[in-house]
Amino acid sequence: MAQPYKLSLPSAVIINLNIMLGVGIFLNSVPFAQKAGTFSFLPYLIIGTLFIPLIIAMAVLINKTQDGSFYGIAKDELGSFWGFISTWAYFIAKPASAGLMIHFCCHLFQQLFPVLQHLSIFTLDTLVISVFVTLNLLNMRIGKSIQLSFLALKTIPILFIIVSGLWFIQPHNFAAMTFPTSGLISALPLAIYAFAGFEASLSLGKHIENAQKNAPRAIIISYLIVLVLFIIYQTCYYGTLNLDLLTQAQPFDAIAIFLKSISSTALLHIQALLYICMGTSALGGAYGILFSNLWNLHNLAASNHIPGAQIITQQNTNGIAYWCLCIEAAFCFGYVMLTHANQIILQQVNAFGCTLAYTVSMLAFTAFVFKKFTKLWARTIAVLALCSCSIFIISCVNGFYINGPRALYTFVALLIIGALGYRLSKVDSSATVG
Repeated sequence: MAQPYKLSLPSAVIINLNIMLGVGIFLNSVPFAQKAGTFSFLPYLIIGTLFIPLIIAMAVLINKTQDGSFYGIAKDELGSFWGFISTWAYFIAKPASAGLMIHFCCHLFQQLFPVLQHLSIFTLDTLVISVFVTLNLLNMRIGKSIQLSFLALKTIPILFIIVSGLWFIQPHNFAAMTFPTSGLISALPLAIYAFAGFEASLSLGKHIENAQKNAPRAIIISYLIVLVLFIIYQTCYYGTLNLDLLTQAQPFDAIAIFLKSISSTALLHIQALLYICMGTSALGGAYGILFSNLWNLHNLAASNHIPGAQIITQQNTNGIAYWCLCIEAAFCFGYVMLTHANQIILQQVNAFGCTLAYTVSMLAFTAFVFKKFTKLWARTIAVLALCSCSIFIISCVNGFYINGPRALYTFVALLIIGALGYRLSKVDSSATVG
């Protein structure tokens, strides 16, 4: 029997970059400029700095955990229930991000190709989700090629903003140095959303060559690349804008108002190319999420923590857990329909679910270093990581209440349903043994 294909370190980095360099960097361009002005790069710098102890802790945890997953990390130190909660929260949150990315792409393509405007954008969303389910049923070797293609295309608009921004920068944009405290606070959950994805290697731990060594490397390398790009990109973006155009701008207008700021004629002709690249960037991020996140549900089912686990863990001839993929796609479709693809709500759902998973993992890390790993630096990292997670949770909950708490209540309800399923699976297991 042929050995299953394993992802190399570069492939794992590509998947992480595809997720982290998705739609967030473009969707955040306008809100950050509106909320923070001269300091629009600060949400990335603040959240990026707060993430550093989490990154270090994750690298240590992956090296000590056999399967390198959220479930394995929490189970080893806190027990299987917390492993379940961590993984379930992450699994149900990530499809919100995938749905937003797909909707963003469909919006851009409707602007480029008027014939698509005859279809409802939600119909297009459904078609794209269906195509991605089909592509994800292929083997991972093909998936790597798709990931690499998406990554190559998405760098074009990012590099265009950076290079153009450095060339056309308007120094007077940085003249107003008023520190926008309230704007920065409301922007933090959106920055968390942009960074969420560094941990994708956790979901793919079993499928990476030499996972204990390469999974932490993939996380660290991709994170540092993205952190630097985010800060440079946002600084160049704001520094080039015509601030009069910024007042009424919408998040999806990021490229349009940038081009109008640097030229009213010639450079607008490349808008179509940039829209195509941004659309494929969004598709790449969504594909990367669907590609990696299904294994979180598979891990839970394989551990018999979900009713119907024997069915859910079934795989096709290419080694893809197709029922997990279908369930993930259903969540993706549901988020888009129920929220009407509201950008802020979907970003906050993703950020909150990821934050819960990070927090449980950091609690596990803290338990580990205070019981078994008595190094002072590790204990310091544990305390700092828990402080970071506390700030993340507070900013996410605050964001929900600013924009309406209904999404928060819905997400908590999904967590409770999952916990009840966990309990039911335990009862079934006990009955079977009896």
